[in-house]
Amino acid sequence: VKTVKIGNTGVISNTDQVVESIKLGSIEETGEHSPNVAQLHVSTVIYTFACVRQIVRDHDSDLNEGRSGGLFQKRTLVKFTEPQLIGLTGGNEAMRDKSHPKSSSLKYPLSVTMILEFLKKNRNLLKEPYTNTIEFNEEGIGKEPHTFPPLRTEQILTPIKDDSEFWEFDDRNTKNELLYAIIVNRSKKRINIVFRGSITVKDWYIDFKLSYEQTEWISRFAGKLVKVHKGFAEYLFSSTTTRDDLKSKYDMIIENLTSIRAITDENGNNIYRDYAIWTTGHSLGGALAQLLAYTLAGSDDIDDLPTPITAITYASPPVGNYKFRKSFQNYEMKGYLRHIRITAEGDIIPGFVKQTGVSVHLYQDRQAKIKYGKKINYKRRTLKAMVSRMVKNHDVDTYYERLLFESNRHILMMNFENLYEESGATDLFRKRSNRFSVFKKTFKSMKNDNGTKGCLWF
Repeated sequence: VKTVKIGNTGVISNTDQVVESIKLGSIEETGEHSPNVAQLHVSTVIYTFACVRQIVRDHDSDLNEGRSGGLFQKRTLVKFTEPQLIGLTGGNEAMRDKSHPKSSSLKYPLSVTMILEFLKKNRNLLKEPYTNTIEFNEEGIGKEPHTFPPLRTEQILTPIKDDSEFWEFDDRNTKNELLYAIIVNRSKKRINIVFRGSITVKDWYIDFKLSYEQTEWISRFAGKLVKVHKGFAEYLFSSTTTRDDLKSKYDMIIENLTSIRAITDENGNNIYRDYAIWTTGHSLGGALAQLLAYTLAGSDDIDDLPTPITAITYASPPVGNYKFRKSFQNYEMKGYLRHIRITAEGDIIPGFVKQTGVSVHLYQDRQAKIKYGKKINYKRRTLKAMVSRMVKNHDVDTYYERLLFESNRHILMMNFENLYEESGATDLFRKRSNRFSVFKKTFKSMKNDNGTKGCLWF
């Protein structure tokens, strides 16, 4: 992986250089062994694509035809070019796919190429004032799109435009509910569930419901001692107002996955049934991705899901208690689940406690550390200094800078097996498996002659 080198440190210092590093650190260059970069791309795009769709809803003259009064008196209305490219109109016959799941809020799949085309044709009406945000650009009205430079979001989307399609983008009530997307990638045979991080007031309210509580969805397969973050569980498993049937977002995701996996070709063969299931997200999105992956691995809500379920998370806060972590590790050891958890030095949102998965901890000026089952050891610094840089250290740009730092080149080329081996998790699982085998043999040997079990004193 190439990165932009500044001086002798190899540190990427500003947004323009981050964009350049994104282009150079593309999936094509890093190959199949760089899923951590690919998932950061989609975890970032879900923020800005939601902004774009909302801007068009608010300012497109055709979509707001006939509306007047209230907020609409103050809005500037313009005609966006081809809003069907981002799924906001019915589209044409060529776009519609008869096999597209009816459970999806999208009327047809949205390819990354379609989204890029829309952004290119409407650059004059969009601006990116800061990370993860796109706003309406009133000053661009009447100007030619080609006279504006490419948006940062275009740079991020370009490496993943092969054959990735959004089959779901549930942004119907984001002021009160979580936002998720489902992306199908045929070349890599992958179904990706992506969650957006904290943006709305409700998102932050959910973040601060910090207590760990038992939840019915988890208890039915993990037991009552496993407890999870109250806010995250509420967001994923509680009833919503998006649909009349008040189903939870988890129910909707299960419907989406079931519908996609049931699609067949002309010969009746399932097309997507063996596709790997991945979850990802940044911050709150990472926590929800982790919780969903754990639930899919442990429950039987979908038959014959291919395992392991894979979660790759960025800046994810803690999700559950000690029993949750042990249960999570048990699923990892059995091969049902795997989790790459990427954190950054100085980002206090992931917390100071042991978390699940393989930890890839990123630094500003040196190689990342790979660990398993251990707390993050932050450098000693005053609370004031940590808080002053908290937002910066938690930002997606910081994760791009540090993940693509030149000293992490070999880490980006590692596959999941390499990362688990490097972290020590594989050895740990092997030792636990051996201890369990010894326990079973001892238990069996202590049976009485009549076949009844003897007493165990340990």
